[in-house]
Amino acid sequence: MMIRIAQHPALLVFLFVFVSTQGAVFQESGAAPSSQVEAEVEDKDSTGGTQQSPTSTTNSGTQSGTRRRRLVQDVSVTEVKRFLDPTKTISRLEYEFRANILPDDTRLFTNRFRPWYAINSSSGVWVRVPIQNLSIPNQDTSVGIGDIDIGGGYIIHEDLSKRLTSIAAAAEIRLPTGDASKGTGFDAYLIKPIVLLAFNPTDVFPVYITGSYLHSWGNLGGSASQKPLRSIELHIRTIHILPKGFFLLALPTFVFNLNQDFNLFSLGVGAGRALNRRLAIQGGYVQHIAGRETFNRGLQIGITYLWGKDKSKP
Repeated sequence: MMIRIAQHPALLVFLFVFVSTQGAVFQESGAAPSSQVEAEVEDKDSTGGTQQSPTSTTNSGTQSGTRRRRLVQDVSVTEVKRFLDPTKTISRLEYEFRANILPDDTRLFTNRFRPWYAINSSSGVWVRVPIQNLSIPNQDTSVGIGDIDIGGGYIIHEDLSKRLTSIAAAAEIRLPTGDASKGTGFDAYLIKPIVLLAFNPTDVFPVYITGSYLHSWGNLGGSASQKPLRSIELHIRTIHILPKGFFLLALPTFVFNLNQDFNLFSLGVGAGRALNRRLAIQGGYVQHIAGRETFNRGLQIGITYLWGKDKSKP
């Protein structure tokens, strides 16, 4: 899949954070050896410039390394889970970029923003705003805001000492803010009740299961003859947390359409890193399969910033 980076600022942001991360890792090894510092000293006699002392160069390198270490810090397994656990009540800002290839070489690029606010230790609300770019061969490209989701959730049970650490219930309503004629929306309302389960088989292998039911009403796709959407979705996120904030993901998903003979299975794999206690990045590849054929494949990149306090129950 070919993607023009200049046309998608999300990739530039991701690459900038990645390069900054690598620079910080290299700086963590300490100041440069004295021989290297001396090699960087400017010779006033040969260049006519101002001579810079080795001590000044060393101090400058130390300060630069300190600034970069503020971006990348050692984080614990518990701190990594704060980014990954969907039942954690922490105010956050999530950004996701998706690049999908659909049948007939159709391409859909989505920039999705999700501010999430934790009301208290048991509840939170969020809004999800997608900006979509749909490219169909031999047709004009459509760009615009897609259907906006508004949701809220409540934690029914939370006990970190148990294998089943959390049970939560949530609901979303999707507003027809997109345009079905341009491929950026359904032109119908959708409601989605959700149940979330968080398991902790071992400290470094958490599992998160999300079950939901999707129900639409209105003229789906702008057509009165189109059958309403009725589907059951099951999302499973298995995660392996590695040292220094790194983690691996496997994301199997099952979608059962109750009105049409069109069931969907997808498998996503990815990796990411919690750079510090506030910022995490991740990326992955997802393959969607309908029947025996590949229906959709795509690349996903995400950035999460935790801006609030952890209000989860102890």
